[in-house]
Amino acid sequence: MATIELESTEQIASGVWKMQFGTPEAITPVKVRRSAPCLDALEELPSPGECPINIEDCGIRVTARGCVLTLPFSQSEGIFGFGLQLKSHLQSGKKKHLRVNSDPVADTGDSHAPVPFYVSTKGYGILVDTARYASAYVGTHAGQEALKARVVAKSEEPKLSTTELYTRQAIGKSVVFDIPAAQGVDVYIFAGPDMANAVSRYNLFSGGGCLPPYWGLGNWYRACARHTSSDVLELVDGFQKDKLPFSVVGLEPGWQTHAYPCTYTWSERFPEPESFISELNKSGYQLNLWEHAFVHPSAPFAEAIAPVCGENLAMDGLVPDFLETEACELFQKHHKKLIEQGVSGFKLDECDNSDFISFSWSFSEHDRFPSGADGEQMHCLYGIHYQQTIEETFTRNGLRSYGLVRSSGALAAPHTGVLYSDLYDHRDFIRGVVNSGFSGMLWSSEVRHAKDTEDLLRRIQTTVLTAQSQINGWYIPMPPWYQVDRKLNNEGVVMDEMDTVLPLVREALNLRMRLLPVLYTAFAEYARSGRPPFRAVVMDYPEDKATWSLDQQFMIGDHLLAAPLVAGETTKELYLPKGLWWDFKTGQQIEGGRRLTLENPSLDTIPLYVKDGAILPLAEIKRDNSESHEPTVIRPHVFSSTEAQGILYEDDGESLNASNQLWHELSWSANSGLNIQTEGPLMENQRIYTFGELKMP
Repeated sequence: MATIELESTEQIASGVWKMQFGTPEAITPVKVRRSAPCLDALEELPSPGECPINIEDCGIRVTARGCVLTLPFSQSEGIFGFGLQLKSHLQSGKKKHLRVNSDPVADTGDSHAPVPFYVSTKGYGILVDTARYASAYVGTHAGQEALKARVVAKSEEPKLSTTELYTRQAIGKSVVFDIPAAQGVDVYIFAGPDMANAVSRYNLFSGGGCLPPYWGLGNWYRACARHTSSDVLELVDGFQKDKLPFSVVGLEPGWQTHAYPCTYTWSERFPEPESFISELNKSGYQLNLWEHAFVHPSAPFAEAIAPVCGENLAMDGLVPDFLETEACELFQKHHKKLIEQGVSGFKLDECDNSDFISFSWSFSEHDRFPSGADGEQMHCLYGIHYQQTIEETFTRNGLRSYGLVRSSGALAAPHTGVLYSDLYDHRDFIRGVVNSGFSGMLWSSEVRHAKDTEDLLRRIQTTVLTAQSQINGWYIPMPPWYQVDRKLNNEGVVMDEMDTVLPLVREALNLRMRLLPVLYTAFAEYARSGRPPFRAVVMDYPEDKATWSLDQQFMIGDHLLAAPLVAGETTKELYLPKGLWWDFKTGQQIEGGRRLTLENPSLDTIPLYVKDGAILPLAEIKRDNSESHEPTVIRPHVFSSTEAQGILYEDDGESLNASNQLWHELSWSANSGLNIQTEGPLMENQRIYTFGELKMP
C-alpha cells in the first residue's frame, strides 16, 4: 500500500477546480467526452469565491485492488446525488456501489445510470472522474480517534432490535471512494456558492442542459408491439375522437425485421414507411422508434461495423464501440436514412446491464473493445456515447430530437435521452424524478401497467409532471383507459369504468399541455444556466432541514412544487417551504414552512403548488391535433395579490438556430397591470406563441 501525493491543483474554469492524484486512467468520462464545457455561461453564475473544500483534507492511497480516495465530510451536511438512485434520497451515512445495473433490488447504489458525482447542502459538488464501478462511503466509518471523543452515558440501554441497531446517522468525517484498477484519479470540485449553483456548474461543465424540440414535451403514447401501420393510424384516430392530446407515437420492436438483436430495417408490418410517417405528421404526430445497439448479422451495416465492435456478442448481436469514430459513423449513416424518412427520435433500450436475472444478456465486464476500453469501463460510458451518436445524426441535419435511453452516466446534461426503468414501484418512480436533477439527468415515470383504475390514474397524473409524459402500451392493443387488465385488454374487452376513467385521463393530459410553455422555458433555462428543470426541493431550500428528506415531491422550474399521489393514499402528507404558496387548481392561499395533510383526496386531485409572486404562462388547450401547427395561445396566470414576475422562452420549436430566440419578461402589479418586455431576434413567421388575456387566481 502506498500513499500518493497530490500531483496538482488548478482552477480550470469559473468556480471549477481540478485535483490530480497519481496516474489517472486513459479512459474516463471527462477524457473521452464529446461535448465541450460552457465556459462563458460558467462566468455568468454568481461569483463562487475560493475553493469550497480544504484541499489538505483530500488524499489517496494505492492498494492491490486499485486506489482509495478520501474527501472531507461533516455530519452537519446533507449529501445527495450519485446518479439515478431509485431506492434512497439523502445519501449521508450510506454506502453506494456505483455499478451499472438495470435491476437494483435494494438500496445498494446499483443503477442503470450511476454517476460518481455528489452535491452537498454546504454548496459544493464533487465529480470523481472514473469509469469504474467505484464504491462511495459517505461518512459511514470513523477512525480510532473517535473513541476518545465518545462518552457513553451509564444509563444507555442496550440495543435489542434490528431497527435500533441498524438505524444511525453518519459518524465519519470523510467521503471515501474505493476505485478498482486505477492507479490515480482526477477530481473536479464545483463551487456554489449554494447547492443549486454547484449543480448548475456541473451541468455547464458537462456541456450545458439540453433543449428538446417543443413537440417533445407533449404527451407520448407507445403503440402495441404487434401493431401494423394501419393499426397505429386507427389508434391515433381514436385519440382524436376521445379528444386526448398526444404529440408523439412510439413504435416498439415489431417495426423491425429482426429485434433482439436489431436490423434497424422496416418489417412487413410497415410496408410503406414514408407514407405512414407522412400520415402521422399530417395528423399532428411525431414518430419515435425503439431499438438497442446490438446489431443483427442481417443488418445492412453489420459486416462493415464488425471490426469496430466488442470481441463478444450480446443477445447474439454485435456490440458497436461508440468510443471509435468509425463505429459511430457507420451507425449514423444508416440512422440518417430513417431520419430522412421522417423519424423524429429513438428509444435506446438495453444499453445498461443486469446481474439479477437468470441469463447474461449484455456484454461482460471482462470484454475488450477496439478503443482499449474493457467491459466495465464501457458499461459506465455506453449510454452516454450511444445517445451522442444518435443525437449527432440529428444535429448534422440541423434538428433537435428527444427520446429515451435506459443508461446514462457522468456529464449527461447535454443529452436528450430521458431515462426509464423496467422496475415499477410508483414511489421509486417519483424518487427518480427527485434524484435525477442532482446529476444532470432526466427521468420519465412512464405508465406501462396498473393494478386497477386508481393506480392507472395516479401514474398518469405523475407522468404528466415529469421530463417525458409517456404511456407505454407495447403489450396491449387498446389504451389502458379502455381496459386496465392486461389479459382482458388483449381479448378486446372494454371495462365498465371506461366512461369514468377517460375524462380523468383527458384532464391529466390537458394539464401537461397547459404547462408546456412553463416546461419549455424551464428547459431553455437549463440550457442557458444549467439549472435543472426538475429537481429536489432541497436544492432550492438547503438551509431548511425539513426538505432534506422530501423524496416524494419536487420542483418544476422556478415556481411550481409537485407532490404526486400514489394509489391507496387516503392521507397524503407533504411539506411546503417557508413563504406563501397557492394551490394551482383552486387558487387557495397556503402559508408555508409547515406540513400539510390531504384527507381522502379525490381521483382528480393532483397536488400542485405555486410560489407567491409568480406569473405562469399557461397554454390554452387546442381543440384537436389539426391545430398542432398553429401558434399556442398563452394566458399569463398571476399568483399574487400585489405584484408578480415570470419569464417565457420562445423559439421556432425545433431548429438549432441559436439566433432565433425570444425571452419574454412578464411583470404584473395591482396598480399597473401586466407588462411584457421582449428581447430577441425571432422572426414573426417563426413564432409558436400568441398572447391571450390575463388570468387572476
